Amino acid sequence: MHLFAGGLGFDDDDQPAPEDLRPEYRHAVERMMGNTNTFFAHKLLPFTRYRPDLDALREVAAKIVPAAGADSAEHLPARPIGVIADEIGWPVVTFPGGHSGYASHPVQFATLLNRLLESDQTT
Repeated sequence: MHLFAGGLGFDDDDQPAPEDLRPEYRHAVERMMGNTNTFFAHKLLPFTRYRPDLDALREVAAKIVPAAGADSAEHLPARPIGVIADEIGWPVVTFPGGHSGYASHPVQFATLLNRLLESDQTT
């Protein structure tokens, strides 16, 4: 799990203490931790082998907003986003935090998401 978390750019020092998490998010984390064997065996490998249809994505590029966390830009989840952004001709929108910036920086994350959803870029 530590190897996987490192690949996502997670740093234990940057994560809020479990008791500081909202109850619904803490419950989600507990469920994810309880499903790690299934996740690694049946979800992670297919995900890492997936190749998106770039031609199809180019056709709907106006509806796509590539995004990644600032602290995870060099890690696994953000790399494919950068490739897709290059292919469709959009910049990557950088959100605060890392892979789970919505949990570590909820106010800043929500503010940027709200501005993005209200902008002309998403229409």
